[in-house]
Amino acid sequence: MPLFLNENDNRIINAALHIQEKNKPKKVVLVTKDINMRLKAKGAGLAHVEDYRTDQLIDDIKFLTKGYYKFEGDFWQQVSICDSETAGRNTTHMVDKNVVPLSYINEYLIDESDSFAGKVTGFDDEKLAILDLGRERLMSKTAWGVHPKNIYQGMALDALLDPTIDLVILTGPAGCGKTGITSTIISIFVQTSVKIKSLAQFLQRNIIKNLSFTNRISTSSKLSLGECYV
Repeated sequence: MPLFLNENDNRIINAALHIQEKNKPKKVVLVTKDINMRLKAKGAGLAHVEDYRTDQLIDDIKFLTKGYYKFEGDFWQQVSICDSETAGRNTTHMVDKNVVPLSYINEYLIDESDSFAGKVTGFDDEKLAILDLGRERLMSKTAWGVHPKNIYQGMALDALLDPTIDLVILTGPAGCGKTGITSTIISIFVQTSVKIKSLAQFLQRNIIKNLSFTNRISTSSKLSLGECYV
């Protein structure tokens, strides 16, 4: 059934319906990333509607690692020997490598309890280094007023805020928070970059021109927007 021509989407769907009607039994396919448009097209009678998937770098996302490993039961009940080191507010546990199968750096670890959460920070042939994060610490992460709603968003936010991680890939169904979290991080970077640029301009106007003061500056540090870590 043709749709009203008051929207561009409706015009495209009507054109596809017309081509489908005039070219039976040939297959006519409407391809769009807009899920609402796909539903509308199917409801209007278009037989074949598909999502645009050629922008995916990996053919089958299910083979990507989840980025975390969840233990059944309590994690500490499965650890027999543990050596711990504390530096500042961070505590790192050295456990047997066999505790976590196929582990890798920056893999998050959680269990079925309400307290444990960790991240793999190093390993050798025998031992695994786990940074003790704790669920409460992950859930208290905040960026630009955005707080995680669940432990999975907490892990994602922690990874995005970690300056030692160069690339973070977030996958998941629509509505799970991927866009909201990443747009928040981008907003922080942009706002921080603007502040640093303003600071650099202030220093240039008020300090660098004052040669007698500049001569007493002994630091070799430089301002660089590319080195702005949040």
